[in-house]
Amino acid sequence: MRFDNYELKDYIVKAIQDIGFKEFTPIQKNVLDSLNNNKNILAKSKTGSGKTHAFLIPIFQELNEDKYEAFATIISPTKELAMQTYKMAQQIASFCGKRIDIKLYCGGTDRLKEIEKLKNSTPQIIIGTPGKIKDLAVDENVLKIYTSKYLIVDEMDMTLDGGYEEDLDVISQILKDSKMMFFSATMEEKILHFAKKYLSNPEIIDIKNTNDTKIQHIW
Repeated sequence: MRFDNYELKDYIVKAIQDIGFKEFTPIQKNVLDSLNNNKNILAKSKTGSGKTHAFLIPIFQELNEDKYEAFATIISPTKELAMQTYKMAQQIASFCGKRIDIKLYCGGTDRLKEIEKLKNSTPQIIIGTPGKIKDLAVDENVLKIYTSKYLIVDEMDMTLDGGYEEDLDVISQILKDSKMMFFSATMEEKILHFAKKYLSNPEIIDIKNTNDTKIQHIW
């Protein structure tokens, strides 16, 4: 099925139409266009520009729904952002006729129960905070992220500001052969420094900030 001149799985198109998409945003188009060159991506785009769907859509597009092993690991700097990404992923998955196993790992959950469940199965899409994923994947060695074809770091600037560089370093080392996409609202030196360690000759997407996006912020 086609949407905005892109050939996508039927259930993905139905999901994005359900939330009112008419066309893709610039960051989404740039990411979708760059997927064919098989490069890692370092993308800068402001908050509210559609970064989450820019990485979720390619993940679902390439996912083998019948293969129950880790396909994508998505890192968010906070529990709230991880939960938001999880809900968006669940919304897309709800339109698929097959079960897609998506799990959220962040603080405030039953750690022992998570460890027991992970001894028997591994989710296809893993979403969580850096410390929690490092705890389950490295310290406990029960979350088998090493098969992930994608590593996504959302809000890279916030993640590094939050003091998660060491956790991110460990996770990135495990998934150094996966396709990496780092997203950030800024392109500060610390981000470029970290990216250079893992993104060899990446596709750099820099969406310039404009004021034509109709976003109303309500507190």
